[in-house]
Amino acid sequence: ILIGVQQLVMLIFVGLYMLFLSPVAFAMIVGFSGIAGFVHLNRMRAIQLAGRQAIAEEGRLFAGLTDLLHGFKEVRMNRARREDLGHDLHDISGAARDAKSAIKKQWGREFALIQLAFYVMMGLMVFVVPMFTDGYHQAAMQTTTVALFMIGPISAFLQSVPAFGEAENALAQISMLD
Repeated sequence: ILIGVQQLVMLIFVGLYMLFLSPVAFAMIVGFSGIAGFVHLNRMRAIQLAGRQAIAEEGRLFAGLTDLLHGFKEVRMNRARREDLGHDLHDISGAARDAKSAIKKQWGREFALIQLAFYVMMGLMVFVVPMFTDGYHQAAMQTTTVALFMIGPISAFLQSVPAFGEAENALAQISMLD
């Protein structure tokens, strides 16, 4: 979370420098980043929901393992109980695995979308902004370099966003314990 805040401060100052170099480039980056951020946050909601479901599945799995440990003697002596518990744990484990795998797939798609957005942003700086400005060619190298420099902080900030979601999920779990 701290790294995300640090990168946000860095983005603000780099953005001000971009504004100084080329207001048109700054407006395009802010507009494009706003759209990309909105899409990203909407997709993050789905990932957070899947994360809560995965946590619930893991909770069921740990509860089943706790039942196994507390009733170990009964399970050991009763074959039918052992088989039922084994099948239940297998099913719950599969559901938890599938939920975690679904989250990883969603994160993979989200990472690819973020990378695509960075390339589109660079394309805007190099190909689109010069169409709308006269004096842009003098600052083209500087604004493109600044845009490239912004990719790192944007990426770090977006990667820190899940930490907020994980903290929220952890707090929800703690609240449920109360």
